Amino acid sequence: TLREQALAEVRQAIIVGRFASGVLLSEQAIAEQLQISRTPVREALLQLRAEGLVEFLPNRGVRVVEPSAEHLAYVFQFRAAIEGYCAKILARHPARDEIVAELEAELDEQRRIIAADDHVSWVVANMRFHLSIVKRAGNQLMIETVQNLASHTMRIGYQINERARDRRMQSVNEHAAIVEAIRTGQ
Repeated sequence: TLREQALAEVRQAIIVGRFASGVLLSEQAIAEQLQISRTPVREALLQLRAEGLVEFLPNRGVRVVEPSAEHLAYVFQFRAAIEGYCAKILARHPARDEIVAELEAELDEQRRIIAADDHVSWVVANMRFHLSIVKRAGNQLMIETVQNLASHTMRIGYQINERARDRRMQSVNEHAAIVEAIRTGQ
């Protein structure tokens, strides 16, 4: 739908920093850029407000929210709890070998991305790995929640990983340890 198109476009612009923190956005300007009416843009912005990415300023427009350190800490703690639980489920899953093979393929892709020094693709691959663990555990509420939080962590990932090449490889090593724990049933 047009709403989903507007939501995906504006969310992506915020995540990658094309719409930086503090920037005022205009519904009309976004609608013109996307060549759609203002209604789906407004609906998309309302969804982004619910996700904590934008705030409405009366008579001024919509501002991209600056992520606070406290909020990001809460997001990472929450994700760690959900992902840890899901990894435990996968460690006991009857199709554990198949799951491990799929996760190892994702690790190989992450290594290729790092070798190519493609920090943009890295952020997407990193989040895909984390979402894969949650999705394979099969709890729809957890999947939706982690997907909603993905924008916050990917946003900071684009900022950090552009400057911290070593952190990407450290993340792959951490991911490999998760896969090994699933493989061994721990």
